[in-house]
Amino acid sequence: MKNIFDHFLMGEYVYTHSMLPVCKKHHINFTELTIIMFLFNNPSLDTASDIVKCRNIAKSHVSVSVRSLEQRGLITKMYQNGNRKSVHLKLTKLASQIVNDGRSAQNHFMELIFDGVTENEKSTISKIFQKIDHNLRIYTKGGNKINEK
Repeated sequence: MKNIFDHFLMGEYVYTHSMLPVCKKHHINFTELTIIMFLFNNPSLDTASDIVKCRNIAKSHVSVSVRSLEQRGLITKMYQNGNRKSVHLKLTKLASQIVNDGRSAQNHFMELIFDGVTENEKSTISKIFQKIDHNLRIYTKGGNKINEK
């Protein structure tokens, strides 16, 4: 049986390759597409810091990609409540076709990985990943140390 990490790596590889046709069609790189899809899928997480933290993309890569997306009119920067330190990123209407194509590619990826999986099995997987997510969140907040056990 394969190690769970092998499955994660393979899933990441297949996801990336599922999204590349969208990148090619719209002449954007994978990081730029990731940022667009992140902003669409997570409307309350709309800062570069949110993207760095949640998607684990280097700050410098996010900065360069955000600049490029802004120059092409795909995102705009906004300040809220007069706070000039925190820049909020918003998708523009020009990004809508990229989002539509990205959603289609994401849906196709989900169909591919869940082919032959029953609704009951999906529910079980979801419950397991909720527990894993909970454990990881505790660890990342300093609740556990790796070699404590």
